[in-house]
Amino acid sequence: MAQKANEDVYALYLDVAGDPYQPMVCAGGFLAKETVWTAFSAEWESALLANGLTAPFHMTQFERIYKNRPDHWDILRSLIDVIAKHALASFSNCINMEDYLRVNSKYPLEEMYGKPYGVAATSAVTLVHHWRSRHRHLGIMKVFVEGGTLHHGDMEECFRRDGLAAPTSVPKEHPAAQAADLYSWERAWYNNTTIHRPSMVYIKQKMPDGMRGHDGKWDKRAMEQALRKLDMPHRKALPDGLNFVFNNSPKRVRKRSL
Repeated sequence: MAQKANEDVYALYLDVAGDPYQPMVCAGGFLAKETVWTAFSAEWESALLANGLTAPFHMTQFERIYKNRPDHWDILRSLIDVIAKHALASFSNCINMEDYLRVNSKYPLEEMYGKPYGVAATSAVTLVHHWRSRHRHLGIMKVFVEGGTLHHGDMEECFRRDGLAAPTSVPKEHPAAQAADLYSWERAWYNNTTIHRPSMVYIKQKMPDGMRGHDGKWDKRAMEQALRKLDMPHRKALPDGLNFVFNNSPKRVRKRSL
């Protein structure tokens, strides 16, 4: 799509927390104007240095090392301050893997909709489009994800099926990808435990739901409703040897692996 003169360009950075072999898969991250991410990068790196952290920041590693230290929450708040100063809004979509696997055993969910990463990521992007339209943040939007993630190819196929440009891969060292890592981890933790960590509460204070935040989830009910809308029969009713394909890639047969 050609860019119009003076048209705003937005950049969404997403990361995924968890995988199909863990309790939760969450795709989450932040949206900002493309030019704003440049200023963010410098301030993010300064905040890491000021807090004695080395780049790239990775939430799992941080929690393992700092969870019992007295400065744990202060460090997270200082990083969140930098994010909230630059990002327009936060977004996420989470999938409970127990629900996903239960529905996938009953219906061809994986073949029809995609593996959990693809479903979570495309659903998160849909939330972003709705939010931008409602809040009049119009213009081109680019999507970036950390490269090399499990089931990355299936995620790209889900994007193309939904008429979305495949995301651009960035290394985990990218500052905006590090911020997305923080948020996706927090959302996965909350959806898995229902515990409101002080850091998650602080994010929501800085980026209130509806105004600057939008989070969704695909639970068992939502998955089954989506499949029923397609009049999808149970797996046991499907003929042997039936092939599933996406319309945009009719030669690529989709197989169940989960």
